[in-house]
Amino acid sequence: LKQPYFQLCRTNEITRAQVIDVIKQVYCFSFYFERLLTRRIAEWSHDEDGRILQLARAHLRDELGHVQLFQECLNVNGVSDRELADLKPKTFTKAVFGYLLATIQHENEYVSNVALMQVMESIGYHFFSATLKLMEAHGMLADPMVQHTEDDEGHSELGMELAAEFD
Repeated sequence: LKQPYFQLCRTNEITRAQVIDVIKQVYCFSFYFERLLTRRIAEWSHDEDGRILQLARAHLRDELGHVQLFQECLNVNGVSDRELADLKPKTFTKAVFGYLLATIQHENEYVSNVALMQVMESIGYHFFSATLKLMEAHGMLADPMVQHTEDDEGHSELGMELAAEFD
């Protein structure tokens, strides 16, 4: 939590407009994340651990609808659907997607599970919690962000019982 973004959130040095830009990229990434989770399930084979498949399906069920949460969050804070339709992911958003895609394609199911669950969801929980506090400090409507933060609170714990299987 020493990363500059978290420090800037704690000191409220991120403007309202910058928060909107951050949430726009989260909106873009949420499309990618659903695709990653779906691909992970689609590429599962019977040679792999069925427990990972069960976790992946549960994770996807939890994540479905988050795109709409971010859209609602942006809408209630003044971003039109037209503006969202023209939105493009920035390089960092695409880079995170690429990293996770490469992990899913080239690593075993345990490493992919760690990347998507323990790493992304742990970071995500801290990111969303910090962003939520910043939004509240700016007087922004944040109900969808509250819901997302609550939904993600336990995701980083999913699959930890499989740690003994890691190579």
